[in-house]
Amino acid sequence: MEALVYTFLLVSTLGIIFFAIFFREPPKVPTKKPPKIGGLITSTSPRVPRMDLLVVERVAQKQYIRHTP
Repeated sequence: MEALVYTFLLVSTLGIIFFAIFFREPPKVPTKKPPKIGGLITSTSPRVPRMDLLVVERVAQKQYIRHTP
C-alpha cells in the first residue's frame, strides 16, 4: 500500500513538471521596434505617455531641485 502512495506521488510530480515544461504559454515576442524621436528611444511603458527620456529626466530633476530644502 505504501508503495502505491509513493508511486502516485512520483508520477504526479513528474506529470506536473512535464506539463509545466511542454504546455506553457508561449512567450510574447514584440514584432515592432519602439519608435525613435529625435534620435532617442522613447518610453514604451503603458503607464507613461510616450516622451523623450531626456525630457522626462529634466522634468524629474527640476521637481527634485524645487522640493529640496
